[in-house]
Amino acid sequence: MEAVNQLMDRNMQVLIGLHPGDPNDRSLYMDIERYAGCKTRIVGKHVGIKTSDIVVGCDIVVEFNSTIGIQAAHLRKPVIDFCTTIALKGQKPIEGKDPWKMVGLGASDPVYYGSVEILASTIHRLLIPERFAPMKAKQELAFPIPLPKERGLALKKMVEALT
Repeated sequence: MEAVNQLMDRNMQVLIGLHPGDPNDRSLYMDIERYAGCKTRIVGKHVGIKTSDIVVGCDIVVEFNSTIGIQAAHLRKPVIDFCTTIALKGQKPIEGKDPWKMVGLGASDPVYYGSVEILASTIHRLLIPERFAPMKAKQELAFPIPLPKERGLALKKMVEALT
């Protein structure tokens, strides 16, 4: 939210998708929506929307070490891995030794040390189609779309196994 506020784009909206296993009551997050400084909405099972359902409509995904990043890469969305010391369980992130396979594949860009300034500039850069193009090309290599003859193959095998 701080990064979005730095971008000074009043049309941006932040959607925070709660982890489905989050045991906390939604009321703990109310202050985030109230004091974010930008349009912010908390979504999750409490409103009947899974985080994976909102990725399709997002322009960019900021996450760390989550399957949501993989889903976004499959959908050819810009992905940022926000690598903080907390997310790394107390370890300091080491540039060049990427903690997450997505970064190593080039399918996401890392922001180390939880830098809000670098996060803001990375968001700004990746929202420009020409600047997202190299990441998108790497996403296409890492997560290719199956050829038409291969689509539905897993479903066909399941049907064969059941019949």
